[in-house]
Amino acid sequence: MQNLKYKLRLKINKKLVKPTLLVPQCHNCPRVLKQEISSDINKLFPTVTKNLTGTFLKVSAKPGLALNAVFGKDPQGKITLAGGFCNEIFLILQKKFEFNFSVQFQDGFGKRLPNGTFSGIVGSIQRGEADIAIDIGLSAQRTEVIEYLPPVIFTTVRFFTKMPAHVPRWKLILEPFTASLWLAIFLCLGVISVSYFCFIISEKKIRNIPLQSMSWGTMLRNSGGFIFKPILEQDITDSMWDHIQILRLLATIWFFVSIVFATAYRAKLTTLRSIPLPEIVPETFKELAESEYKPTLHFVGGMIYASIEGSSNPVFKTIGKKLGLEKVLQTCLVEALQGGSACIAMDSITVYEGVKNFSNVDGNAVLRMSKDAFFSIFGGAALKKHSVLSQDFSRSIRRLFDMGIVKRLQDIELTRARQRGRLWAKMKAREEKWRESNNDSPNALSIVDIYAVLIVISIYWLISVGTFSAEFLWVKRRWEFILRISGLIYCDHKTSSNQDRKFKTLSNKYTHSLNVTEKLKFLNYLSHI
Repeated sequence: MQNLKYKLRLKINKKLVKPTLLVPQCHNCPRVLKQEISSDINKLFPTVTKNLTGTFLKVSAKPGLALNAVFGKDPQGKITLAGGFCNEIFLILQKKFEFNFSVQFQDGFGKRLPNGTFSGIVGSIQRGEADIAIDIGLSAQRTEVIEYLPPVIFTTVRFFTKMPAHVPRWKLILEPFTASLWLAIFLCLGVISVSYFCFIISEKKIRNIPLQSMSWGTMLRNSGGFIFKPILEQDITDSMWDHIQILRLLATIWFFVSIVFATAYRAKLTTLRSIPLPEIVPETFKELAESEYKPTLHFVGGMIYASIEGSSNPVFKTIGKKLGLEKVLQTCLVEALQGGSACIAMDSITVYEGVKNFSNVDGNAVLRMSKDAFFSIFGGAALKKHSVLSQDFSRSIRRLFDMGIVKRLQDIELTRARQRGRLWAKMKAREEKWRESNNDSPNALSIVDIYAVLIVISIYWLISVGTFSAEFLWVKRRWEFILRISGLIYCDHKTSSNQDRKFKTLSNKYTHSLNVTEKLKFLNYLSHI
């Protein structure tokens, strides 16, 4: 060894973690010539490291999920990675292990065929046409032919609807008429109607009037008019009203009771000023199945559709009967924004598309996500079964996950999408009304609405008081009749004032044309007042 003129020495650069071959080094020469040559250490010492310098990997992918993986083409027509946090993780692995790659598209993720093979991405790896898949969901069937790396995709299946619209103000004004308020109103009406029937029957029995003279249908029809009689008609000499003063009292009491109802209505209405009522939209899958909304599934692969179709849950059986399919997520969300439709999709991808393409000028999404989820989906990269790259790739991905880099990459993608969506929404706000900021949340009643209701209630209260006064103080177009009654009364007491003589003259003039029988009937009527 000492007689060798040239020696080869391998040196590892600790900073670059890159092998360097120093050749030649002449010990007997006066000058030392050093030349650094990049070496494939995996070929020299395959058991020392897993450096993939010079290795070419074929990547299989399916375009469509922008949050996970975005692809483009260079001027030569070669498929390139153009975004998505899954692509970013793959590029980190590529820089670490220094391999080359090419991307090829597949139609679908992977479905088992009748002959036992798989289609799509899984099939390309199974047939040896690809070495790795970037973005693919995990399923038990696929693990038979491919090996998954640690998952970096964690998502659930939910449905999305439009944000609750404004409830019109005329609906808000009618909203306080709750079931309890209506129940109290109808109970009061029922008590008055029953009292009306009872007093009618008792009055007829006292006066020996046949009950057949008034049918129950007539009495029922009169009960409605009886309640509003004090307002619509103040003629106290009219028909049977002249003899049933207790019922007249009940009628006026009804209007005072209605003031209590109006007060309860006003109290409920005032709460709508601070607690607005949004439009009712389904929030759970059970509500979606029971509603008139049409469910539309974003068809990414067959896994979600097969889960819904094969579910034994009656809720999802109902949803499956009216389920529609849509391959383009943007189209599915547009139908949801138009109303009457719910888009079933993976939440992470839908949120990304929502803030990018369906946000308002403030950068907020205009879609509402359901409270519950259908099932969870895990996914990430996958290799062929028993691949020698599995252990090292898995170790690197776990480190990225533990360091929070995976979550950070997701947040960066969402932030970029929100910024792009906000800028685009400002340009589209004039064309699409749902992008305006004032449509973010439902409005409450204004103070003007409250004052308007108070004015209506005050007018109603004045009508009730006026009705009571008309019944018991004998006002409103009946002064002549009061003078007639007063004339008879003063005539009986033989007073001699000028006022009394006027009353007497007026009463004599009124009763002069009556015969004896009519006068007795008239005096009998006065005795019942």
